[in-house]
Amino acid sequence: MSKSIAIFFLASICTLFSGIEEADIDCPINNKLVADSLQDPRDGKCYDLIQIDSLIWFNEDLGFETENSALAIKGDKGRLYSFEESKRVCPPGWRLPTVNEFDHLIKKVFQVADFTGLASLDYNWERINENPLNFHFSKTALMHKKKMIAHESFNIWLDAIEDHSSFHVHMYNLDSKNDKGKLTIFRHSHDKHKPKKNRKFGVRCVCTISTN
Repeated sequence: MSKSIAIFFLASICTLFSGIEEADIDCPINNKLVADSLQDPRDGKCYDLIQIDSLIWFNEDLGFETENSALAIKGDKGRLYSFEESKRVCPPGWRLPTVNEFDHLIKKVFQVADFTGLASLDYNWERINENPLNFHFSKTALMHKKKMIAHESFNIWLDAIEDHSSFHVHMYNLDSKNDKGKLTIFRHSHDKHKPKKNRKFGVRCVCTISTN
């Protein structure tokens, strides 16, 4: 099957937002989420979407292939990116989530009163994707010095906005020998303006919509 035919086929099974220019910064979704999927106009891949308050999230890891990205898991479309690449890899009109937006996500998904970057929750890692909001946390890996490590973990880049530090998230099972162990969430950054180029994490794209 040719690439053009494949993209045409995908367009018939998921929502296609077309006519979006690279310079656009507005969210391609207006007022409210009316479809549960999006087709990336660049390569035709489809992504599940989820709305949490006024923010639309990709409910799976981005899989847009770039020269320097790496496949997270064989057979899965999600890919890993360097920090610099992550800041420009989302589809037109989409972006990285901010630190505050991720913190809000954690509070909503796990129904906790506060989250400031580190938490160990009494939440079954094996059933993490059975959360009340049906937000999907991909259990993949991260790349460090061209090696895949931390398998069965959730790792994504965040945008600090103010200082451009390389904020990112690690979510994993505190007890690796017990699939039902507690959930650990660790959000932090490396040296300011000096992201580790030899590390690659996943990307979840977001956009903010008007709720009026």
